[in-house]
Parts: sequence; C-alpha cells; structure tokens
Amino acid sequence: ATESAYGLADVADQYIASLYTGVDSANSISTYSVTTAAKAVEQLVALKVKLDNANVPTMGRYVIVPPWYHGLLLLDDRFVRLDASGTTEALRNGVVGRAFGFDVYVSNNCINVTGDDWIVQAGYPGAISFAEQIVTVEAYRPENSFSDALKGLHVYGAKLVRPTGSAVLTASIT
Repeated sequence: ATESAYGLADVADQYIASLYTGVDSANSISTYSVTTAAKAVEQLVALKVKLDNANVPTMGRYVIVPPWYHGLLLLDDRFVRLDASGTTEALRNGVVGRAFGFDVYVSNNCINVTGDDWIVQAGYPGAISFAEQIVTVEAYRPENSFSDALKGLHVYGAKLVRPTGSAVLTASIT
C-alpha cells in the first residue's frame, strides 16, 4: 500500500510538472548553462526577481530543482557552513531547506526538455490548482500468489490558474 501511494503521488507530480508550458512568457528564463554552484545560486535569485516583478506573494514560495542542480547548491558554502546558513542540515543530511525566500524541493520529475536541459520551476501555492480523489479501493487475491492486494481508482486534475504566479528556468547541465 505504501509503494502504491508513492506511485500515485509520483504520477500526479509528473502531471503537475508538465504545466510549466503555461507560464507567462515574462516569467521564463531561456536556456542557461548552470555548471557551477555560483551559477545555480545566481539563477535562483533570477527566478526570485521574476516572481517579485510579477507581484507574486512571498508567502509559501517554492522552487523545484532536479537532483543535479540540488547537488550544485550543496557545493555552495552559503548552504553548508553553519555561520552562513544558520544550520548544518545541508552538510549532515543534504537538505537545502530555504533559499532566497523559496522552499527548495528536489524532484526526479523535473521535465527534461532536451538532452542536458531541465526545467526548474518556481512559484507559490496560489498559481496551480490541484484536486484529487481515490474513488474506489478494493481488496482482492491475485491468481498466481498467496498474497493480498489492493486496487483502486485515483482521479486527479490540475490547472495553472495564475500564469504570472510561476516562473521557469531552462537549466542546462553543460
């Protein structure tokens, strides 16, 4: 059941990640080579400025980065040094936490546009509307096994309701 819950959340997350195409063009940063920790941090600030210019509320802002981008952030002293970040979480557990007003999240569901180019999304909760429900759940016994199983119907939908409430960066690994 736990693995199924993870699978359902993963599929819904992929669907939400695909909504980046509706972001207002003024909030889009075209392909930028992010090869160092300094460049990764610089682009987080650029996303913040895009949202600030669009008058997006600061409360609850988030940024979703692919694992390689997260790794670059962990190489920056501002996130791992206690005197610079105020915490040792990044050094001990690999958690960036908050940066420049964003909650930083890592996701393998960041869209790979082409080859080395990945979408980094930033926004706030009011930009995307999401609804889901598990309509039915049913226990059954699989035919070729002595085990119990569950099956269910998961319905969901999402919409980018405020295109100016999100910003995207096409970040290139090279």
